[in-house]
Amino acid sequence: MLDIIGEIRDRRTNCFGYHNYTQLPLAYAFLSAKTGELHAAEHELDQYVTLHKLDDDEAAKLKKFAKDCVEAWRKTIGSRLRGRLRFSPLSRFS
Repeated sequence: MLDIIGEIRDRRTNCFGYHNYTQLPLAYAFLSAKTGELHAAEHELDQYVTLHKLDDDEAAKLKKFAKDCVEAWRKTIGSRLRGRLRFSPLSRFS
């Protein structure tokens, strides 16, 4: 999904511009956050906030939500990795 939205943004493959759709930049930002890419999410949100002239409180809420998404991703990935390391099929050979 990130690739599709990124292609629309970068190559302008849609009939309207990327920023004409308010949901695309937000979708890209939060999908980036959900995959652990906080820098990309914050960059996209900064552009969105500027373009749509959001006030500071709204911008802060969006950025906090993005950070929360990244934290949830890290916890999920961390627990999956710990589970794999604990129950690795190769662990019986070490």
